[in-house]
Amino acid sequence: MANKNFLKSLTPNILQIVILLISVVAAFYIGKLSTEVKMYKEGLQPGNAVNPTGQAAQPQPDAQPYQPIDSSTFTYPSQDDHTRGDPNGSIAIVEYSDFDCPFCSSFHETAKKVLENYDGEVFWVYRHFPLVQLHPDALNKAIASECIYDQGGDEAFWSYADNIFATGQGVPLTDAILQKMATDLGINGSQLISCFNNKETQAAVDADEQDGNKVGVMGTPGNYIVNLETDTIIPLRGAEPYENVVNVIGMVQDN
Repeated sequence: MANKNFLKSLTPNILQIVILLISVVAAFYIGKLSTEVKMYKEGLQPGNAVNPTGQAAQPQPDAQPYQPIDSSTFTYPSQDDHTRGDPNGSIAIVEYSDFDCPFCSSFHETAKKVLENYDGEVFWVYRHFPLVQLHPDALNKAIASECIYDQGGDEAFWSYADNIFATGQGVPLTDAILQKMATDLGINGSQLISCFNNKETQAAVDADEQDGNKVGVMGTPGNYIVNLETDTIIPLRGAEPYENVVNVIGMVQDN
């Protein structure tokens, strides 16, 4: 009887401990869910770039978000760059990009629209900045793009870029896919596959990435609007909408 009474006396305490443990576990998961929702709202929206660690980049402050940078840290467009539009234009959009970045895909369409509406005034420069921690195949796609460029020049490079951003994001490259690309682009498939598999063009990709690190790229797309006549350079962090891009183009034209 004594043992029975003893067990009865423990029951409320055990129940309290169980309730406490349940409360702690519930609080943990509620807090984790809240954090993930907050990260989604702040970091996974177009306009907020994602840096190589996978963390959301800090949004720009509302007050005067578009500020010129020191032009001495910037590498200006050259004949080594992939350019689209009239290279004699006075304004350049220099983009550091990742072929598997969904925000880059969004900005790709925005940049094409800008070129259509600023024909002869603005040209577009593509530079590589693959975020391999987030997109494991991004480096391979950048290497393939340079192999394609070696055979087909900028026309083939930009056709490849358009195709990847439209239909090929998240799809690993295979020999069969590369052969089809080569056929569509009118280049030699065997040479493309050999160049890709031997990573013959990785040095060009690495050079772009190192240049991006030097200028302070923290995520993709990392865009810079450049007035080549006045050396005014204003960064755009992330997939800014068309209206914002046009606004910054106006700002650099006035400086």
